[in-house]
Amino acid sequence: MSAETLAHALASRRTEWRAAHEQLDLAIAKKYGIYHDDAAVEVAGVRGILQMFLFNTDDAEHVATLLSLCVFPPDSHILDCGCGTGEMDVLIKDQRPDLRLTLLNKSLTQLSRCPPESRVRGDMHVLPFRDGSFNAMLLCYTLGYGSIETVFSEAARILRPGGQLVLADMVCIAASQETGAEAILLLLGYKCYGIDRIDAAAAARGFTWVRSASPHHLHPSVAPLWTEHERQLLFRDVWAEVAVFEKTGGTSAISE
Repeated sequence: MSAETLAHALASRRTEWRAAHEQLDLAIAKKYGIYHDDAAVEVAGVRGILQMFLFNTDDAEHVATLLSLCVFPPDSHILDCGCGTGEMDVLIKDQRPDLRLTLLNKSLTQLSRCPPESRVRGDMHVLPFRDGSFNAMLLCYTLGYGSIETVFSEAARILRPGGQLVLADMVCIAASQETGAEAILLLLGYKCYGIDRIDAAAAARGFTWVRSASPHHLHPSVAPLWTEHERQLLFRDVWAEVAVFEKTGGTSAISE
């Protein structure tokens, strides 16, 4: 089955679903890739972490696992680049009140629902911050809307020496088998970068891979949209990955 055929078949099912479950579908559109119409964000009115795959279906447990993977030093200043509505950052602050968080989003609608004291409107390709401003930068299901080389260059610029770049996303695991990745691009408008390209972009900008883990829980709101067979087709070439890179000037890799 080609990527176009798969995307068309899944899109047809989403149309059927919308007729019976319009509210849920608006929530999915808001969470997973269709950010062109910010009205959907307001109509959906759904709270929660805006990520396709989670370490745990409980948001607080997901954040706890993420924090254990990142191991941020005390009092770190962290940029959440593409922060959604800020739900994850609220939970991070609950569990690590010593951390200072800055939330960046291009969408005014989403940003309006973030904590007002730490929100900044901006573009991840031209970050409105001085060089060396942060100890860490989070890219959680954001990179697929941008240019990896430009975004990683900006990350290298605004991070201090030893700073962490945390990438949580879907990655294409095989360049020769990209049907699922292409279907995601056609269906959701979201690009899944390949492992080799992520590795090359990180290494060229002085990032060294430190550790990674793979969240396996498909978000409960999105799981009902597809049958098990369709999920296998859609995600057969795509893997959920959370990778931590350190700004050192060395080489990197996305997984062990």
